[in-house]
Amino acid sequence: MSFEILVVHIMRSICLAPRLKTLHYLVALVARLLPIYSRLGMVLLCTFYFFATIGEPLFGGRIYKGNPQLDGSSFAASHFWALNFNDVPSGFVTLFSLMVVNNWFEIAGACILVTTEYSAIFFVSFFVTRRSAEQLPK
Repeated sequence: MSFEILVVHIMRSICLAPRLKTLHYLVALVARLLPIYSRLGMVLLCTFYFFATIGEPLFGGRIYKGNPQLDGSSFAASHFWALNFNDVPSGFVTLFSLMVVNNWFEIAGACILVTTEYSAIFFVSFFVTRRSAEQLPK
């Protein structure tokens, strides 16, 4: 599809948008919910930053491809090498994966393997804090 055809489709959609009454309702709903979602987003961002800065000195540099402590683990078998706390952005990605409860037992298990069993406190506290942040009054 050429660029001109794409522009024509977008312009046609923009011209038709004012005639769709349900689209007005959707835009109004998003506009009303935006302040609530922005506050929730800031709480999650602060929570992620807090836990990423704690996770970096605890687990940073310990999860890497070829680590003998992770040989034979489900973490290594799944190739989750990018999910680590080596820096704050990687910590954010790891925490997002934990937030959506995507294989959190493998991520937490890998961090426990490279440190101590007490590392589980970090993951449980993140899960409880994240859950509490979602339950804040709106």
